[in-house]
This record gives sequence, structure tokens and C-alpha cells, in this order.
Amino acid sequence: AAQIGELFHGEVAVYLRDQHGELQLRVGQSTELAKHANSWGVAQWVVANDQPAGAGTETLPQTGGIFVPLVGTQSTLGVLAVRPQDQDLLQLPGQRQMLEACAGQLALALERDQLALEASQVLLEAETERLRSSLLSSVSHDLRTPLSCIAGASSTLLQSTAPTEHARRELLQSIYDESHRLSRLVDNLLEMTKIEAAGLQV
Repeated sequence: AAQIGELFHGEVAVYLRDQHGELQLRVGQSTELAKHANSWGVAQWVVANDQPAGAGTETLPQTGGIFVPLVGTQSTLGVLAVRPQDQDLLQLPGQRQMLEACAGQLALALERDQLALEASQVLLEAETERLRSSLLSSVSHDLRTPLSCIAGASSTLLQSTAPTEHARRELLQSIYDESHRLSRLVDNLLEMTKIEAAGLQV
């Protein structure tokens, strides 16, 4: 935006669509161009119709600057608005072509950034899913061990007709220890769930 402002010796404003498709003023909030009463409406029209508007065009020419759509390969990303000090520049075909070329380059750069962000998000989700699968595999093994010990000890107690006091206490101690181990594993899982859900502040 600063470079385009230098090229045309004037003010620059950039409107971009957010993730919900709503148009937002991202550059040039303090410029007279952005503060103009008709600027927001012109930007909305340009992004909806994919055509330039404003000064030097037949659409809403009373606006202080010219508004050009930022057209990418997949969609219109926003609007580039320029208000040169010399308004006659907008009447020159060469200047208009240069402005449209700048808008095209800006749109492609923004689109590359968006695609890079989407690609990194996909990789992050794939890695998260891989870690989740690994965790579930590990946890299922860890949970099975104390459950097997508890089931075995309780089954021995039930099937034994007259166990000695020593054997009975050993089996009960085993059930007690393994149940505590199982409880600790479950507590750890719940804590991990809180961390993933951002419910636990470090």
C-alpha cells in the first residue's frame, strides 16, 4: 500500500474480506479517502460487481478516489482504493493500467498467503489427528493392564472357597493398588482434555 501510494503520489486504502466474507478496512483508516462519506458504499459495490468505480469511471465518479477490485484466481479478495493528488492521472490509460496491474499483483500475493495458511492448517490438523490416534492406542494399552489385574484378582476371590488370610489380603491389595492406578490414568486424561479445550490456564 505504501509503495502504491508513492507511485501515484496520493492516499491508499485497502479493504479486504474477512473469513466470513465481510468487507473490512485494513489499510488507510486515517486517510481522507477512507473517511469520505461514499467510500464504504463504493467499496461494497466494487467487491460485489468486480468492476472499478469512483473517480475516472462512470460509476459513482463523485467519490474522491478510484476503487479497483482485488481479483484473485478463485475469488475477489477485496478492494484497492487510490486518491492521487493530481486527479487527472486517473484519466490517463497508462496510469489506469498500472493501477490495475498493482491491484492484480496485490491480489495474487494475498491469495498466496491465504493458500499457505490453509495448507499449514491442514498439516496441523493431520498431525493433531496422528497424535490423537497414537495417544488413544497408548492409553488403551495402559488402561487394559489395571483392568485385567482387577478382574483377575476379583475372579480369584470369587472362585476361591476358603482363601488364606494372607492370600486374601494380597488379592485385595492388588485390587486397591490397580484401581488407584486406573483412577490416576483417567484423571490425567481429563486434565489433557482441559488443556486441549483451553480450559486450563498455565
